[in-house]
Amino acid sequence: MNKESVRKSMLLSVTALVSLALAFGCAAPKAAPGAKPDKVVIHHFGDLSGPYAAITASAVAGFKDYSDWFNAQGGIDGVPIDDM
Repeated sequence: MNKESVRKSMLLSVTALVSLALAFGCAAPKAAPGAKPDKVVIHHFGDLSGPYAAITASAVAGFKDYSDWFNAQGGIDGVPIDDM
């Protein structure tokens, strides 16, 4: 095989794979709408002891303030977030 035929076959293969991926990826059925959950839990890790305590204590308090503010705005489509 020469270089030109290898390039053409590679281009054809890549084009076919991309076309198939787009066709099957876009044709996936949408999930049926279900019941809304009671809350959305967002886990975060705040190391409040040890060498990272000085950095993460303010981040944990900031995330708590943010979650309170976000829930006052209506949450995620009416579902409140809960920080753990």
